[in-house]
Amino acid sequence: MAENPTGRSDDQTAAAKFHQRLYTALGRIAEPLASYAGFALSVETENRTDWFCRHKDCLCEHASISPPDETAGITRIKVFHRNNPAGFVTLCTLQGDASLFSIVHNLIGESIRQVELEFDDEDLIRELGSNWESLHTLYEISSDLRNLRNIPDILAGILERIIAGRPTLHAVLWIEKEDRLDPAVAKRAGVIATRDLKSGLLGRAVIHRSPIVVSDRSKIQISAELEPELSNAARIALMPIATRDRLVGILEVWQDDGTGEFDAPTIRLFEALALQAAMVIESERAYRISLAEERLRREFEIGGRIQETLLLGRPPASLPGVRIGVLTVPSHAVDGDFFDFLPCSNDCLDVFIGDVMGKGIPAALVGATAKSDLLRAFGQLIAANLSRQLPEPKDIITYVHQHLTGQLINIESFISLYYSRFDLRNRKINFVDCGHSLAIHYRTSEGTLDLLAGDNIPLGVMEGGSYTQVSASFSPGDVFLFYSDGVTDAHNSDGERYGEERLKSCILANIDLEPADLCSSIRESVAEFTGSQTVTDDLTCLSVKIGALDKQLPSMRWSMEFLSYLEFLPALRAWIRGVCRCACADDSHAADALELAVTETASNIIRHAYEGQTGKKIDIEVQAYADRVTVTITHYGNRFRPENIPLKTPDAGAGHGYGLYIISQLMDRVSYFDGPFEASCITLEKLLHKTTGDEICMLAMIEKIGDVTVVRVALDTLDAGNEKRFKKEVISALEPNSKVVLDLSEVDFIDSSGLGVILSCFRHLQSTNGDLKLCCLNDQVRMLFELVRMHRIFDIYRTREEAFSSFVG
Repeated sequence: MAENPTGRSDDQTAAAKFHQRLYTALGRIAEPLASYAGFALSVETENRTDWFCRHKDCLCEHASISPPDETAGITRIKVFHRNNPAGFVTLCTLQGDASLFSIVHNLIGESIRQVELEFDDEDLIRELGSNWESLHTLYEISSDLRNLRNIPDILAGILERIIAGRPTLHAVLWIEKEDRLDPAVAKRAGVIATRDLKSGLLGRAVIHRSPIVVSDRSKIQISAELEPELSNAARIALMPIATRDRLVGILEVWQDDGTGEFDAPTIRLFEALALQAAMVIESERAYRISLAEERLRREFEIGGRIQETLLLGRPPASLPGVRIGVLTVPSHAVDGDFFDFLPCSNDCLDVFIGDVMGKGIPAALVGATAKSDLLRAFGQLIAANLSRQLPEPKDIITYVHQHLTGQLINIESFISLYYSRFDLRNRKINFVDCGHSLAIHYRTSEGTLDLLAGDNIPLGVMEGGSYTQVSASFSPGDVFLFYSDGVTDAHNSDGERYGEERLKSCILANIDLEPADLCSSIRESVAEFTGSQTVTDDLTCLSVKIGALDKQLPSMRWSMEFLSYLEFLPALRAWIRGVCRCACADDSHAADALELAVTETASNIIRHAYEGQTGKKIDIEVQAYADRVTVTITHYGNRFRPENIPLKTPDAGAGHGYGLYIISQLMDRVSYFDGPFEASCITLEKLLHKTTGDEICMLAMIEKIGDVTVVRVALDTLDAGNEKRFKKEVISALEPNSKVVLDLSEVDFIDSSGLGVILSCFRHLQSTNGDLKLCCLNDQVRMLFELVRMHRIFDIYRTREEAFSSFVG
């Protein structure tokens, strides 16, 4: 026996070949959708495991060494090769869209079947190696199969190969369709009608899924009524067209005269062509599945864009006296849930939530139209009012009703809606209930829940009439919950609804949580009740919590959009430093603390939440109040909660990881919470401690060293904002005949006003027979002096020592 040059047994080589083909087939057929859905996928044979898009630190990493929990989203599919166990395909849906599981699972099955068909094809080709006609036939049909241009033509080509050179042969290729056999292609068979799947001789071949060959006319037993084409047959061959798991059709061949016979090579040719027909039909089926999947993917994309951009609003980043939480869980289908927030002023907020009858893209488009009409009604009613007073909620709904109801009736649709206005100044909510799920009001003073109900019909039910509104008072600490029927109509395996009472109990049990966390608790309660993390209808929760209403209005507000580049951190520091000069001008310690805390937070987001990805958005909003400054930072990276992470102190020994400790020590309050659209928010709060009237923050440190006066500028920026105070503080301290060294080592930036104040100092000293030397300029400041040619006026030295020496010389 010749030596195997690879050192591997034939079984090992065959196993490796099977593994590689299965991996290739999965990558071609199943992996594109698995990747789109966020699934991990692996093929495991013998001691080898290859992964597609495995998730870092996911349970699926361990699926090959411990039995997976399918209820947790990890499924292992046994693979058989030639009826022997050949490994597993692992599908992990933990981090993806579980609604696409069944499609991906089917595509995995298609991949396995394709590999088995390829091996069967190779076996047949080897078996028929001596038959040139068979090889030529298989080559041509396989080429057509790869192109997959015209399936009927390929199947017709199979029958043409059967009857070519055999004028007495007849052939029909039957396709199984809805428990019937349908004649897809026929050659020399006359008119053939659809027939029952399990009747007659063909039915026997279907039931047993094995070839039937009869070469003796006397042994042919058929029903002329069921199979009239075989009435005069002398020889019959029926070949099941089947894959490993299902029958797809029957190849029927017969001969009317008694010449010749169906010998073994001919039967093998029929079997090979039946197998090729199975490959053609299954490949066409897989192609249809891929087209359906592509259409589904496009529908998801369109629906997602509609919901994100047109249906789902963004709550205000911060509104005095109000904290807002939003949670939306989309179902596998797009529907018409919509909501939005309209901050009318610092003491007024409108919130509306609605639901369109029906599902899919049409319902979403109607929802987008309704939301647009509400916003347009709001604007047009204000514009029509000369005093520019806010229109009442009832007037807004009546306006939309008059403009939209006729169109809704024409398309046989309607909209349930709940529109509410929070009047923070008067501590009152005005709302219009149009048949939507009732808002729930928790009164903190009494510890009770009220349902806020009106008596209006949904939009689109009946033309004419107007809408009325209802008012209710509220107090600091009260909580309001608005929700879609996807919450209360969720049902478990017994068909029982989650209902309003369970919702109320969940609210009472979690009422002390922040609004976003309250919404998350409701979502978890619904999932526990239904036993599933997926939802059949969009689940939406909006929670509004009323805070203390006094001293809540910010005096100033700033916002910016920052991108996740570590190189941009100096620019962020400069921006927050400038903001703090205005926000906490009388508390330099607070300004320094905020600058460092914001920088540390942004750095952590870039490094950990975005895992170093660049170009990702980070939104920053600063609000200055009478007694504090708050900074809210929003990102869309990995969710992070530090509650269970011990803070590292500076003496812990590690060289990094102190950011959380620094932030916690610098800030008076740090909050982490969920924002809308899967955003994560961090709020930093610093209380202000203003200096008394006797305390003076010095802009320059003046000291006498021998006969030289050293003025060290204690500012990082010398500009129009401090030039007058600096001039008053420094020039008044300069004595006649003074030798002065102006130390600019701490100055990072000087503008034209800063240049002017330095020039004033120089002229003041010249007029009193004194002299001024400059030292320790950084490159940016020196460039400015050279740009305006002031380096020709001043003596500029690199160090303080060089400036001192110039006076001695």
